Amino acid sequence: MQTLRNLKWGLSSIFECAIKHGFVTSNPAGGADLPPEEVKEQPVLPTGNQLSRLIGKLEEPYSTMVYLFSVSSTRPKELAFKWSDLNPETRDLMVMRAMNKGNWPVGKDNPL
Repeated sequence: MQTLRNLKWGLSSIFECAIKHGFVTSNPAGGADLPPEEVKEQPVLPTGNQLSRLIGKLEEPYSTMVYLFSVSSTRPKELAFKWSDLNPETRDLMVMRAMNKGNWPVGKDNPL
């Protein structure tokens, strides 16, 4: 849906510029209706007790993976940590990189 909004905004901007310069007299994109948004069902999340039981039954490293994911409040697309970011002795997690629109920046971890 966001893509359609962006396309409508882009077309509308082009037509506004065309009106300003006298190429057209009206903006046909301005009155275009977008389709209604889909009704999305909320996912059913496990309770804290269910999550604790699951983590307790998983073997390493999967139990740590599930634990870190569940306490990091991070969406899956944003989950950017590596095992080297985790210090098991101090139980610290330090992520020293970021993603920008799906691309890793050039740096120590990505020399390309």
